[in-house]
Amino acid sequence: MNLKNNGLLKNLFVIFIFAAVLVLINILISDLPLRLDATQNNIYSLSDATNKIISKTKEKITFKYFNNASSNSDIPGEFKAYAKRIEDLLNEYSKNSHGKIILETIAPETDSEEEDNARAFGLKGIELPGGENLYMGLAAISGSREEIIPFFDPDSEGKLEYELSSIVSRLQSEKKKKIGIFSSIDIFGGPNFQGQQSPKWYFTEVLEKEYEIEQIEGESIPENIDLLILFQPKKQNQAIIDETIKFLESGKRAIILCDPLSLLDPESRMAPYSNPLKEDFEKWGINFNETNAVADINAATKILGRNNRPELNPGWLSIYSDAMNQENIISANLESLLFPIAGGIEIEKKDGLSYEKLAWSSKKAVLSDPSMLQFQGMDALKNNFSPDDKNYTLAVKVTGKFSKESENKGTLIFIADTDFLFDQFYMQKQNFLGFEMANMFNDNLNLFQNCVEIMCGDPELIEIRSRQSTLRPFTKVKELEDKAKEKWLEKENMLAQKAEQTKAKLEALESSRIEGQNLVLSSEQEKEIKKFREEKRQIDAELKKVRRQLRADIESLGVKIKMINIFLIPAIIALVGIFTGIRRKRKNM
Repeated sequence: MNLKNNGLLKNLFVIFIFAAVLVLINILISDLPLRLDATQNNIYSLSDATNKIISKTKEKITFKYFNNASSNSDIPGEFKAYAKRIEDLLNEYSKNSHGKIILETIAPETDSEEEDNARAFGLKGIELPGGENLYMGLAAISGSREEIIPFFDPDSEGKLEYELSSIVSRLQSEKKKKIGIFSSIDIFGGPNFQGQQSPKWYFTEVLEKEYEIEQIEGESIPENIDLLILFQPKKQNQAIIDETIKFLESGKRAIILCDPLSLLDPESRMAPYSNPLKEDFEKWGINFNETNAVADINAATKILGRNNRPELNPGWLSIYSDAMNQENIISANLESLLFPIAGGIEIEKKDGLSYEKLAWSSKKAVLSDPSMLQFQGMDALKNNFSPDDKNYTLAVKVTGKFSKESENKGTLIFIADTDFLFDQFYMQKQNFLGFEMANMFNDNLNLFQNCVEIMCGDPELIEIRSRQSTLRPFTKVKELEDKAKEKWLEKENMLAQKAEQTKAKLEALESSRIEGQNLVLSSEQEKEIKKFREEKRQIDAELKKVRRQLRADIESLGVKIKMINIFLIPAIIALVGIFTGIRRKRKNM
């Protein structure tokens, strides 16, 4: 008995010593700059590219993070968690900068001096139900220069590291980046071939606000430009083509846009487009079909066709987020794009070059005559449509050495369309109190702005990926919700169909009524309305039943997960401990 008690005391003493050692180690290393990011995608760590940008910081930068989300009880928990993740990321910038980046966290209260400072920097406060303002923005200051993020949008969390690193990079740059643009289409406005004045394309005005733009009209490319943009180059521009190739081979960056049928190019009506870069593209692994356009049944867009009647046109491609690269900062968080009569790209990988597709068609696509698609729409495919069962790339980023002799890595973004940047294909202009306002209805301009921004920025910015969301929902819960939603949609569609049928019957009854009964419902109408109301009541009851079952399934799943967390894991640990103790006891005996 005494031996057993001594053994128990000995075990308790060992456990106590072990716990004491753990506490002591924790105290000793708590102040050391040691971290371990065990998340699947390192979402709490800075990328190597960002660390390179930070290491080049010369002038001190102050991050003033205005955040009062944590101090307000009206803010949802997930919003507070996002605000904390932003602060953690800003702390990483500060820690890795060796004193070059200073973080100040400010929680502005209503009518306080801190709130006045936030407004002076241009930060946006969101008014809460209680009358207070929520601030969650950043002012970055270096000397006399400053950059701001008015409000951190949770939907843009994937671009957060890129935005912060761009700010650091811009604050260290002394002058605007310079862009050279060569275009065979009149994108800068002026007299057109009919002698009329054509307006400047809106995207050029947007670029002029951020960059120094130089229109290339001669046969040479200026030496001091940071980015070259070619807009529908043609064979008569061979001198510029040769200069472009040298430009890329020297390790610089270019954006090239080619279109098999440019709707805004008068020459495209007279002769098909001939790509002057065809051989060079093939050498770089870009197989661009210049004579055909992508027709995608799944991406067909409703436009005004013949006789001004709305019809689906598979040559006008409506591309959504599931057909865009969500890992590349250029296309991440974009929702929709419209490519009117775009060409198809197929990639054939070449040594020394890496490829990232930015947008693509579905597999229900074929290459078809662009003129047929423009004028005939869906009719051009009706007779012999047979999908190619492949995704045609619409935009691609290529990085690497563009010749075997080249020592430097260049970057090319190629987009197989030009019309997507014409004003009417992504925006509506409205006059409001004498001011012209632009209302964007897709992300065409955002795509191009992202391309230009990343190509004009620090070389390391090109390497920064879209950050993964920290939200990791239970896949089983999501599966249950999706199944329930399918049931809801089915019921709702049934209700909508019955409503339309009843409406049609009512209209038929209305047209057959005799004169003088305009204010009196017929017995047939009364029966139809009563029947519809009863059907609606039954379907609403079924919908409620589906929703109740959904909640029950999710609650049942939640109980199971809680049971596993509360009992199963501790039970496994206890069993392992008991098993280990029994084994040791047997060895001692």
